[in-house]
Amino acid sequence: MGGGFGTEHAVRYGPPVDYALVAETTNFGVTWAECGVAYLRVVTKGRRIYSPRLKEYKSIQEHPNAIVKMFQVGQAIESWAREYEAKNILEFPAGVIKPKVNIGGIRGGYPPWPSMSADLCSVFISVRLLPGEGPLRVMRELKEAISKTGLDAEVSCYSSKKGYIGQDTGPLVDAIEESYQELHHEKPPKVSSEVTSMWRDLNIYNGAGIPAVTFGPSRYDDKEITAKYGIKYLLKDDLVKAAKVYAMTALRICSFNDT
Repeated sequence: MGGGFGTEHAVRYGPPVDYALVAETTNFGVTWAECGVAYLRVVTKGRRIYSPRLKEYKSIQEHPNAIVKMFQVGQAIESWAREYEAKNILEFPAGVIKPKVNIGGIRGGYPPWPSMSADLCSVFISVRLLPGEGPLRVMRELKEAISKTGLDAEVSCYSSKKGYIGQDTGPLVDAIEESYQELHHEKPPKVSSEVTSMWRDLNIYNGAGIPAVTFGPSRYDDKEITAKYGIKYLLKDDLVKAAKVYAMTALRICSFNDT
């Protein structure tokens, strides 16, 4: 829930700024728009019954185990997620936004005592939102999808942050592209949908009315290195390349030459 708090503090209490260039990995693409995000919790309820006393139940709806109910609810969530992702693709001048849904956590029952049926089971979901949108529509759609299973499940939102499409970012985008082209004799590559479909601090600046873009080096995922160290990595040459573009962009934006 603390994502972006430092940047929010800087915007609120720091010096006034005309533009913001957020240094994140973008594979050297440029974007001024990214998704919002909602974190949802879905809960199924049951009853705690000692397993030798469990009976045969005619339907999942009658079953006392909240975990068993969640199996079916989880399938409904995943089915809805695929529909949601396909219906909410947004194209804009920098690229394409494809908001994704992920079930990222589950909690239910009492592992040291598995002989008892679970009275509660929760799954925790990340839903990426289209720029400018809050969580109410996705919560309504998700509730409708779950209701088709015939099971009762509570859907709540415990955190959400809006995404934005930056306004008046043209001078900053031009400065980045001109700097990159001066160094590398070609235009920056098109930004990927993975980058535009994230939530990053870019949204805090654009939400505050400060024209902002994000631009940075590539992130690499070598199977051997990732398996050994559990990390993805950057190349030193790419960091130098990005640093040069940042410096040249700042000179262009902050130039005192009125022409």
